[in-house]
Amino acid sequence: QAGPLAEEVRNRGRAAWQKVLAANPTDPAACHALALDRWQAGDPAAARDLLARTLTAGADDRAALALFALVLQAD
Repeated sequence: QAGPLAEEVRNRGRAAWQKVLAANPTDPAACHALALDRWQAGDPAAARDLLARTLTAGADDRAALALFALVLQAD
């Protein structure tokens, strides 16, 4: 259970990554960060979609690929 400060930090981080993604919809770092956030929040479908977006765009991101495999196993 996260406290209010941890939740605020998570919300600010999410907002920052969403701005990056708005500017570049296939940014590997933003997709990975937001996918991890969605997975931790219990939304594996959203995590899967974000990771698929960056991987199908040709990103050579091993961390995103590893997270994608975990999400698919959990989904």
